[in-house]
Amino acid sequence: MSFTDTCVLIRAAASRIFLTEGRLQATTDEIASQAGIAPALLTGYYTSSASLFREVFQEATEHLGGEMDAVMQAALSFRERVSQLIDVLQGHNRRYPYHLLFLVTTFRSVAAAGGRPPVSGKALYFRQLSAEVLSAMESGVIVSGAPLQFILDLFSLVTQPYVMEGLFHSLAAVTAADYEQLLQERKQYILALLFR
Repeated sequence: MSFTDTCVLIRAAASRIFLTEGRLQATTDEIASQAGIAPALLTGYYTSSASLFREVFQEATEHLGGEMDAVMQAALSFRERVSQLIDVLQGHNRRYPYHLLFLVTTFRSVAAAGGRPPVSGKALYFRQLSAEVLSAMESGVIVSGAPLQFILDLFSLVTQPYVMEGLFHSLAAVTAADYEQLLQERKQYILALLFR
């Protein structure tokens, strides 16, 4: 197997373990086992599970950022932009349910240490979305209020069901198939809640 193929295999296994299963404390041995390679081979590529986590976390963050960039740069109506943002967030959360949780934790850790999280051009998109929300409020398309409330609702309504999935399986005895059906219906439900 080539160097590149082995790296891809290792990163895919690490992404599943860290971002899909949420096992932040996984060892290099566990990752190697999931990748189907010898632990010694993995440590030849990555010195620790922490360095591997940083790499797959960064890849997932950049991938999400690229998808969000495409939606924010597209010439779309406000409703279509919100609809596509829901699609992006749902797709990302379905693939990596723990990524946004780790992203928020990382931002909070950086802020607690007195730093500023790297957001680059994302702040511009946030201002753009806020302006579009305000315009939609003024035209009566959505309920009036602080634009940030709408944005909080949008992100919460999309992401929270993925974070809470295990709890719903346990407390409400919802099967995986039934929960998946709820998630598939979620976009229309969210749009109905957010828009008049």
